[in-house]
Amino acid sequence: MTSTTFSGWLLLYVMVGALAKEQYYQATQSDPCALYTSCSSCTEAHYYAQQTSIDQITHPELRGTSDNKSMKKQKRLLRRGNTTKTKKEDKIDWPHRRPTCIWCPKSGTCTSKYDKSPCSSDRDMNDTTFVIQYEYNCPLGPTPYPDDPPSLLPDWMGALMETGSLNNLTLVDLSLPGTHDSLTYDLSLTVSEGDGGEMKIIEALLHKLSGGAIKLLPGEMEDFFRLQAKTQQLTVTQQLDNGIRFIDFRLMMESVHHADAWYSIHFMQSKQKVQHYFQEIRDWMDLHPNEIVAIWLSKHGSTSATGNNQYPDVTPEQKQRLWSQYVDIFKGLMLDSRSSCIHKTPVPDIVRRGHRLITFASDYEEFTGSSPWALDGASIQNFVRGDGVFHEVHTMEGNMKYLANAAVNNEDVMNQGGFSLMGMNTEGTSWQIEASAKHRFLHWLKIKQKGLESDEGLIELFSSCSSHIKIPGVSKDWCPETLLDISQLSSFYNQIAIESASRMIEQEIPGFGFPNAFYLDGLDFDGTIRTGTQLLNGSERSAPTASHKTSRYAYVDTILAYNIRKACTSNPRGFATEKRWTCYSLAEAVSKRKAKYPLDVWEQPAFGRHADWP
Repeated sequence: MTSTTFSGWLLLYVMVGALAKEQYYQATQSDPCALYTSCSSCTEAHYYAQQTSIDQITHPELRGTSDNKSMKKQKRLLRRGNTTKTKKEDKIDWPHRRPTCIWCPKSGTCTSKYDKSPCSSDRDMNDTTFVIQYEYNCPLGPTPYPDDPPSLLPDWMGALMETGSLNNLTLVDLSLPGTHDSLTYDLSLTVSEGDGGEMKIIEALLHKLSGGAIKLLPGEMEDFFRLQAKTQQLTVTQQLDNGIRFIDFRLMMESVHHADAWYSIHFMQSKQKVQHYFQEIRDWMDLHPNEIVAIWLSKHGSTSATGNNQYPDVTPEQKQRLWSQYVDIFKGLMLDSRSSCIHKTPVPDIVRRGHRLITFASDYEEFTGSSPWALDGASIQNFVRGDGVFHEVHTMEGNMKYLANAAVNNEDVMNQGGFSLMGMNTEGTSWQIEASAKHRFLHWLKIKQKGLESDEGLIELFSSCSSHIKIPGVSKDWCPETLLDISQLSSFYNQIAIESASRMIEQEIPGFGFPNAFYLDGLDFDGTIRTGTQLLNGSERSAPTASHKTSRYAYVDTILAYNIRKACTSNPRGFATEKRWTCYSLAEAVSKRKAKYPLDVWEQPAFGRHADWP
């Protein structure tokens, strides 16, 4: 073999080796998204890319080194986002090199957003609806929402009416299961007008703490705030199918292309205008002709605020234009207060008269023009513990005290022409949102405490917020990352209060009762509330056993059992024997459903859950 031939073979060998090496690099580095097997883990990688950047991107002058000094230098370079050199190859443009992963729901795969044809097997390339880029949009998990609704719950009022037991009962004799911030399952990436200040503050804080290295892609901060605003996973149709009969509808007029448009809001605007959701509720009610639904219209859940304090910078004319559209959509279903009264008219009569939609409107006079088709939102007596689960001892005491006196309170509220509502939600707080933002975007970064140079002086940017959470044993390294985390922790303790009151009512302990309606967060399939640690969107959290990840409590069925007991014992001789047996059969069916999701508590103090506390 000549030297020329040998050189040629050697060159070919080197070229083939280099090509193979490059192909391996592309397979392992350009598509790290393939490692993720669920929508939540795939889309969470979108945020945790900073850690990936440190692990995978090596600065040219540090390649081949692994000593601690070099690694520290590399991390310093990465934090700045680029080097002090001017050579193009030395630029560390990690926001564009990191793996931005998207979920392909049809094929159940995770792939890089920068693939030439991501999710090509899932959809037509012109259709983006089958691509999930953000964690917020992940569907109910880990088990998808079934094709069919649960049994009984879509028509529970009709089933109770068939027994004849409601003939002498009014709507305020019953208790309605409800949801809080009912439309937050469908928020967009658009910040509601007037609510963008906090997002800008957090974004500036992240930029400062990272030394300028943090470079958020479009939509990242907006999606983070959606996760801090999302209280529900199920659509409004699914909520109604799961037995919900009280809808907390938050709305505000927003300027879009210089035109007035109303959206549902919770920091972010809804994806659709409010008329879309009104029509969805109307369509459902047309399919369920014996069901009564109550809707509360307000901006931020204030019963008494009026004028600019309720809807800032919105004129009475603008409010009443929307009200006219609302009346047109629900025409033939709305309660007419001139002939029907929720305190006096029996439930079957309200249904027969076509008065099945009960609307509570805050800012009643300006919003509706004192319309007879609405009730004043100020008539709602809303009991809610503001601190919620973060001060659970006080919250549990307050909730149990309220439920222990609910029977008397309901009577007083009814005599005043009111409606009792019990809020069992916990709002996010500024310290929780700030800690969550640091963890999501800067958890890879460490800074030195002032005046300390040793390794002991290094502290995580995700500083513990456990001192704010008044629950013993909470991990110093844990803080609820999203509003659903807070909601499910809150539901863990809410189930104790609801179940305890239910048992007292069954034992006929004087005073105990349920309000005219509850509303809370985190509704799950089958009329349950999720108390486990795995979020409703499938996002994983630690749990002592697999079963506790998705533990649920029979929220709606517990309220239905209360209603059936009250209806069937209110006048046991007032209806025929066969109807009485129908009533008892219905009670047995609800009891069996309730037994599927009993009160379930366990010891997991690191995540704020205790079996024998408070």
